[in-house]
Amino acid sequence: MKSLYIVNTSLCIGGVEKSLLNFIENMKDNYDITLGLLKKEGPFLSFLPDYVKVEEISKHFDNIPKNKFTNFIYKILKIFYLDKVYRSIKRKTIKNTPINQNTYDIALCFDGTSIYCNDYVLNKVAANKKFAIFHNDVTNKVFINNPQMIQQLKSYDKVLCVSKSASEKFCETYKEFTNIDYLYNFQNIEDILKRSKEKCEFSHPNKEVWDIVSINQLTEQKAIERSIPIFAKLKDDGINFVWSIFGEGLCRKNIEELITKYNLNEEIKLMGFVKNPYSYLKDADFLYLGSFWEGCPMVYAEAMSLQVPVVSTNNVSAHEILDNYGIVCDNNEESIYKCLKDLLTNKDKILKLKKGLSNYRFDNKEIVEHFSNL
Repeated sequence: MKSLYIVNTSLCIGGVEKSLLNFIENMKDNYDITLGLLKKEGPFLSFLPDYVKVEEISKHFDNIPKNKFTNFIYKILKIFYLDKVYRSIKRKTIKNTPINQNTYDIALCFDGTSIYCNDYVLNKVAANKKFAIFHNDVTNKVFINNPQMIQQLKSYDKVLCVSKSASEKFCETYKEFTNIDYLYNFQNIEDILKRSKEKCEFSHPNKEVWDIVSINQLTEQKAIERSIPIFAKLKDDGINFVWSIFGEGLCRKNIEELITKYNLNEEIKLMGFVKNPYSYLKDADFLYLGSFWEGCPMVYAEAMSLQVPVVSTNNVSAHEILDNYGIVCDNNEESIYKCLKDLLTNKDKILKLKKGLSNYRFDNKEIVEHFSNL
């Protein structure tokens, strides 16, 4: 059996980490897997199966706690261009980390946007092949203004974007790259369907009220703050809805203040982190994702497997994944408002989308085969 060494920052709650757990589950029969974490921490550690060997790469990496205060300090540092000093200190921590003494068939940086994970895989690990997975949209300013990361990605045998359209966008943006491929996120559909049948701890609104669900972290990227005034406008239009948001994050306080400001305490519910949101999601009218940018959100397939339509702002993968199973609107406030209003005043559109989802299927076997042939 081939050996596979996977590197990630941690196992905190997030889409990349959920994707990593699914990746491990689907590759267990093909590879002897070792997982190296820059910091051995995070709630998802408890979900790791016993057959995975786990190593902490550095006990000193990023010892600064992540909270709203430290995020504010980091933003101040960026204003004065001192964030580069902070990053160089963290990179020096990786540079001083001992070389991994083993040799692997494949070394996989599971988060190619992390210059620190890239540093370790490229400089400290011996492997016959080295891959990185790029989970986001390379055209976003967060990444396109990161020349260190772009230079690192050139050194891999393969950089795997999380959809075909994302890989095409990458090649279009960086024409000099010749190592770009794609690998869709694995999905544990069987588990989602099983969990959706468990007893739900939350009650749904009555059938005269639109039942809208979001499952995402409360971060700037997910643009909850942008969506709140839009939903306030829909309320003023006389549309009755409850928008239930499952997830936690650093923007929670700002979001709570905006909900109160727009008098939406009865309409918008912050559900927090819930281990099983699927028992609630399965009966929703649709899933809403209004992010500023995305790679290929796993929640698309999760919702569609439960025959729940998706309404999403445009991102690098949205049309590829949703054109037959959901609605994609332009990534601006006016377009989001018009799209939602049109949908919320036309029940037949939702019913048509739900009917179309009865044919939706997701196949992990094709993804395993594609990875094995790289």
